[in-house]
Amino acid sequence: TSRYQIAGEIARGGVGVVMRGRDADLGRDVALKVLREDHTESADLLRRFVEEAQVGGQLQHPGIVPVYELGLQPDGRPFFAMKLVKGGTLAKALSARKNPDEDRRRFLSVFEQVCLTMAYVHSRGVVHRDLKPANLWVTADGRIKILDFGLAKQIAAVSAGAESVEPTAAMPPGRTEAGTILGTVAYMSPEQARGEPVDARSDVFS
Repeated sequence: TSRYQIAGEIARGGVGVVMRGRDADLGRDVALKVLREDHTESADLLRRFVEEAQVGGQLQHPGIVPVYELGLQPDGRPFFAMKLVKGGTLAKALSARKNPDEDRRRFLSVFEQVCLTMAYVHSRGVVHRDLKPANLWVTADGRIKILDFGLAKQIAAVSAGAESVEPTAAMPPGRTEAGTILGTVAYMSPEQARGEPVDARSDVFS
């Protein structure tokens, strides 16, 4: 990734690390998501990581962060470059409220944007499977960006079968754990928790 100058880590998830970067060729700031070093030997997580980049690259909508490029680092780990969006997660914005009534109109606007964006995602035959406030980014001007399509599936593919879901006591209710559970316990629909086939209705539930 000599084209990109790394300027520090932004966030770390169960599968990848998101870093701030600078595209030296085009002179723009970007976000770079890289597969975590401890997952390089997992063919399943490697496939899922590449699929996340491909799904993001195919979904063209103001509510989804554009993916610019998919490539390999010098150490062989895959990465993809995305638009760098300033703001913070919906989870952070909700936790900053003094009470649930605070700024209700703004949060209803955010919710409406999520619904419209997910309607587009579903129209493209994709289910997200991990919708939660931590995966919803609110920009400085109040616009929403849906993040982390790492568990996304084509609806047609999901209908053919579903992976088993086995929540464990060690699984924090607000975190997605790669290889242990497909989704986040506190937000997943009953059918997803049971390991049954899911469709757009599971995202609506979340």
